Amino acid sequence: MLVPLNLSLVEKFLARAALNPEGFIPLCVLYLFLNVYFLVWISFFILFCKKTHEPFFPIEFLLENYQNKGGMSTKRVFIEGGCRLEGILNENSKRGGVVICHPHPLYGGEMHNNVVNAIEEGFASKDFTTLRFNFRGVGGSQGAYGEGKGEVEDLISAVDFLKVQVDSDAMIMLAGYSFGAWICTMAASRMERLDGLFLVSYPFAFYESSSLRNYDGKIFLVGGKLDDIGPVAQLMDVYKAMPAIQKSLKIIPTDHFYWGKEEEISEFIKEVVPSP
Repeated sequence: MLVPLNLSLVEKFLARAALNPEGFIPLCVLYLFLNVYFLVWISFFILFCKKTHEPFFPIEFLLENYQNKGGMSTKRVFIEGGCRLEGILNENSKRGGVVICHPHPLYGGEMHNNVVNAIEEGFASKDFTTLRFNFRGVGGSQGAYGEGKGEVEDLISAVDFLKVQVDSDAMIMLAGYSFGAWICTMAASRMERLDGLFLVSYPFAFYESSSLRNYDGKIFLVGGKLDDIGPVAQLMDVYKAMPAIQKSLKIIPTDHFYWGKEEEISEFIKEVVPSP
């Protein structure tokens, strides 16, 4: 990006340069130096961001201690456990909390995701305190991909963190999208108390579903009619076989990525998930 020049100023500059050629060269050198300096600085900044996995624009700075008109505070947090994880905590009612898991870390999955955002928006509208976080090795979270087992440990650590932020008897739910949905079902059996699951596009094409099929707690499922990673036929079969008494299912006419359909996910949460 070069420093913009005003044409009228350029004309005056050239006229003066013609009268004083000795002063023209130093000014040109200075102009070029400033542009090279700027380009070198921005290049190093971009390389630093890529190396540290920090976003080019520091959105966490805006999130830190932000308070909106409704009294909800949103802040960046760090979760201690097997790996130190970064997350974003939306503080609403202390009567209920939900931890939201993002899609596969090796395929670009992170907590800043359109479906994760839609899930968070839906639960926040029901007055839940929400916590989304990056699995190990993603963004500002330490460690490396844990083949699923490590990510289950991450989720358990995130739940322990959330429980400190809400009442001791608060409603606790897990929510996940794709890989994150699989992790939620794996972690559910290890939790002493869980008040429900909200899962979007369980990845039947890549992971077994016995934990989901046998889950008997409150559960809400979303599938895409054109989803080839979470085929709707398998979703329907599992849904019918589940022993859960309280279960709800929504099929959305879209593929695995839900672009342009995010609001339908949020609205489904508003319709079926009870307020804490």
